[in-house]
Amino acid sequence: MTRDEEALAKMHAEFYDKYRQLIMDGYNLAFLTIGDPTVYSTFGYIMKLAKKDGIEVEIINGITSFCGSAAAAGILLSERDENIHIISGQGNLEEELKISGTKIIMKSGRNVASIKERLLELEQADKISVYAVVDCGMETEQIFNGAMMIPDDSKYMMTIIIKDKV
Repeated sequence: MTRDEEALAKMHAEFYDKYRQLIMDGYNLAFLTIGDPTVYSTFGYIMKLAKKDGIEVEIINGITSFCGSAAAAGILLSERDENIHIISGQGNLEEELKISGTKIIMKSGRNVASIKERLLELEQADKISVYAVVDCGMETEQIFNGAMMIPDDSKYMMTIIIKDKV
């Protein structure tokens, strides 16, 4: 994993080039993902390269990590007119946590400790409820109820769900 845009583009192009000729030779290929291929997925970059070459791409959706995580935690993501917001853990969390509705943090990476710290403050002020799920749907799945329970170390497959208290 890297945030270097040039390195990422090169990796995606090299991956695509490995399989491009097979497609051109008439083979059907599949690109498997964990979760849904339309949400923060490497698949999207490969798909764009294929479409640029005029290759037909079919997307077969999976279950998004946030829907699977909500089900695993036994909670609803939204009710009535409540909004749902998907947030990258790499962004401006201070501003994003002010948005009303359910907030879902994905890709927390190296920021998980600082995210946890901020969520603890809001949770202790009785403003939010926090849930986190690691490795949703896998044998190693872990469910955490409350910000205090979230591990401080980076878990790549962690989804954090923040519910406003009314």
